[in-house]
Amino acid sequence: MSYPFIAALSIICYLFATALLIYQLRKKKRFLIKWLIIVGVIGFMTHAITFWFIFNEKGSLNFSLFNMGSLVSLTIVGLILLSSLFKPTEIMGLLFFPMAVVSLILSYAVHGNQLITEETHPLFVHITLSIIAYSLLSIAAVQALLVWFQNKQLHNHNPAGLLQSLPPLQTMEAFLFEIIALGYLFLTASLISGFFDLENIFTQRLAHKTILGILSWGTFSILLWGRYYHGWRGRLATRWVLSGFAFLMLGYFGSKIAKELIFS
Repeated sequence: MSYPFIAALSIICYLFATALLIYQLRKKKRFLIKWLIIVGVIGFMTHAITFWFIFNEKGSLNFSLFNMGSLVSLTIVGLILLSSLFKPTEIMGLLFFPMAVVSLILSYAVHGNQLITEETHPLFVHITLSIIAYSLLSIAAVQALLVWFQNKQLHNHNPAGLLQSLPPLQTMEAFLFEIIALGYLFLTASLISGFFDLENIFTQRLAHKTILGILSWGTFSILLWGRYYHGWRGRLATRWVLSGFAFLMLGYFGSKIAKELIFS
């Protein structure tokens, strides 16, 4: 079985899962969750196989922009599917299933050339931790927007449409800070692992990425402190989440876009 066929199967599964999710939200058919998860898992597994074929190039690992976009979307989909077994988080698939389709097509169609060879494989730990942190905090950013929207609708006394499909606001906020705390731990581990290669930060032109990563870590540190000691929530918490995520996104994908697409 060739991997283009596997990639096509993954795309079909993601699109079908999105259609199931839209139908479920419109008709409020909770029994579809089981089929949504099954189709999503098939899409996730075939995406993972396709990604490995593209990522692994004769003993080297290709960390190009679109490959990393595919890996991030793959990780996010896996986290959403896993958490949906315990919490009603499947609604995030409305954004991330189509995003996975786009990232998979781009990684397949556009061949980058950012190879890590066997001599630099220790960087793999740092990059893996960074990808997991980025994926978790991406989910947190979307969750923060959903909480803000839900809060706004409740204040306007307009509990209609999408709001009726969301869990209670207290549950949504609790899940938001669970994801932030977990993403913060992985971000901390990522920064610590990166400092072991500190001597190469300036020679590899990674100073801006390191500074933005530290700014993101500081932002989420303040947010968690404010939540624990002062009960921050709602619009205030959303602003801090989006600010921390913006630093993280600029640090990683901003630098890769500049390097691979603008200055290459």
